Amino acid sequence: MEHKKEIGLGIFFLFFSGVYFILTLGIAAFDPFAAGRAGIQLTSQSIPQTLAALVAALSVIHIVANVLKLRKAGTAARDSEKKPFAFKFGRPQLVVLVTIAFIFTYIFLYVRLGFVLASVLFLLGQIFLMLPADKRKKWALFSICLSLVSPVLIYLLFTRVLGVFLPRGVLWFF
Repeated sequence: MEHKKEIGLGIFFLFFSGVYFILTLGIAAFDPFAAGRAGIQLTSQSIPQTLAALVAALSVIHIVANVLKLRKAGTAARDSEKKPFAFKFGRPQLVVLVTIAFIFTYIFLYVRLGFVLASVLFLLGQIFLMLPADKRKKWALFSICLSLVSPVLIYLLFTRVLGVFLPRGVLWFF
């Protein structure tokens, strides 16, 4: 039964990579290195399309590997595994739902508060959500420092070094 779920997951990611690849075709193709160079073009579409192709390839490998494992298990083992479907809502499902809520909140706050503040809040919430309850006190200082320093460094890297605009939000002094 576990292999069937893994095959379904592989099919989902294969479909996702196909949709992602189709969406990359809408990116304006800009080749910053075109001056005096012949051969392979490296455009703004190249990295997203390569990523989509890699996800598709890994999905196919995942599907094939699990189909082979399912066949190897044999029909007798599959018949004995059949159990009535019973969904139990536990901690993993709650973590997924809260993470989705955090992502939508991050998207909502991204422009309003700016990249740095929205990212700090998202990272703090996500780190403390993922940490086991008994380890939160031990890792609290590290988690807070990581959540504060990472967005600031990323913001400075993108705005000062790469020249990419990120929303400032209420932090106008950056």
